[in-house]
Amino acid sequence: MSDRKATANAGSDRDRNGRFAKGNAGKRPGTRARATVAAEKLLDGEARKITRRLIEKALEGDPTALKLAMERICPVRRDSPIKADLPPLTCAGDVVGFMAGVVGEIAGGRITPSEGERLAKLAGELARVSDLVEIEARLRALEEAHAH
Repeated sequence: MSDRKATANAGSDRDRNGRFAKGNAGKRPGTRARATVAAEKLLDGEARKITRRLIEKALEGDPTALKLAMERICPVRRDSPIKADLPPLTCAGDVVGFMAGVVGEIAGGRITPSEGERLAKLAGELARVSDLVEIEARLRALEEAHAH
């Protein structure tokens, strides 16, 4: 790689050819889109009037205004707590019992299959992290034994 390319790549999100990496348009994090900034300038000072008008239209029964108002007042909940009677999950050794509990909760109709899937993913991640911690400890012990 030439010095010029090495300098261009230092501290940037560019690939080795100097192009921006996939998903990076070359803007600094937090940079706002021009259209958003322009729309905000147009609405500046008018938000209160627009909101008032939206409420008036909703109260008159306009279905679109009602939908918009309700989406702001009571947004659709994207996620919710899962209430299930499951054994504790504190280490990789608990995963089998935990998963048996998840299957039982699904079979009993107390949680949905998609909720069970979310719980299974969490259990899998805990097992993966526990395995990595164990491997690291074993490696460290081997390295210390070899050093002495």
